Amino acid sequence: MNKRIFANLKFLNFVIIAIAYLTLSCSNNDQEKLNILIKGNEAMAAGDYDEAIDYFDRALQLDPDFADAYNNMGVAFFENDEPGMALENYNRAIRLKPDYYEAIMNRSNAFSELGRVESALADLEVIRQAFPDTSIVHFARGLVLTKAKDYNRAIGAFNMAGQIDQSNVEVPVNIGTIHYYQKNFDSAKYFLDIALKIDPTQGSAYNTLALIAMDEMNSSLALELINKALDQAPDDPYFLNNRGFIYLQMDSLARGEADINESIRIDPFNGWAYRNRAILRLKQEQFEAALGLLKRAIYEDTEVDLVYYYLGEAYFKTGDILGACEAWKVSISKGDLVSKDRIDKHCSGA
Repeated sequence: MNKRIFANLKFLNFVIIAIAYLTLSCSNNDQEKLNILIKGNEAMAAGDYDEAIDYFDRALQLDPDFADAYNNMGVAFFENDEPGMALENYNRAIRLKPDYYEAIMNRSNAFSELGRVESALADLEVIRQAFPDTSIVHFARGLVLTKAKDYNRAIGAFNMAGQIDQSNVEVPVNIGTIHYYQKNFDSAKYFLDIALKIDPTQGSAYNTLALIAMDEMNSSLALELINKALDQAPDDPYFLNNRGFIYLQMDSLARGEADINESIRIDPFNGWAYRNRAILRLKQEQFEAALGLLKRAIYEDTEVDLVYYYLGEAYFKTGDILGACEAWKVSISKGDLVSKDRIDKHCSGA
């Protein structure tokens, strides 16, 4: 299926809206830099991150100590999948304004994306000390811990967020999804059902329920649920990829290929979609093509489920027994026990 279980498992990035600062007392230079900041924010809202970065850079040329411009530039880099550059800009903003809590929150996002979990949690602790009763801090902590696969602590953080803000539907969605990760399907369904009672339009909850249905070998229910997710977000590449996978399991290859191709068109960096396209090629006995796609999947994301199992299958089908056995061994090291029978059968001399 797909690692991106739901689209709202993401961080909130805080952008400074400068309109409040536009007063008659501003100097011409101040007025100009704030106008440029607003244009950068508008470009970012339109998804044009390169243009936004250009605007923020122009604002900084007028005022090299403009902390808000550094923060917003960091957000633009982060949204443009450049967390390292985002971190540099958040650091500059915080050096100029040590109590700049929006930038500290944003920096925690960048730290988490870069795998620096303890640094991310340290930033969130700074914010929690300043605002102990703010739900978003605990929610963000839950996201960081989920990304780090520290699931029990993540559930605790989400529960704290939910106690403060009982209307936040993303709390039960996230808790339900963690239970899905842990294969606690009954608990996952319980929390996801709570989320759908709060908000029946939660596509993410339908998506995770579809994954559970697939694990429970109920393809028809999975298809019904993933279609409900796509009713809410027809262009979501992860929902499309998951429906493509469901179609593959139902041997509806043409429909599966159409969804997977569209998913890759929207997001060409999703390793799970390349794995699913490789599964399609294996079914079509296009083994060399499958091998290339699986290597691309691993390049994009080494944590894609069963990717090394399928890599072993592709190597085996192309006659490379040694390559197959090495791939299956990696698969087992990642907990994919499905590869054990393949090793026992084919790798005694490898």
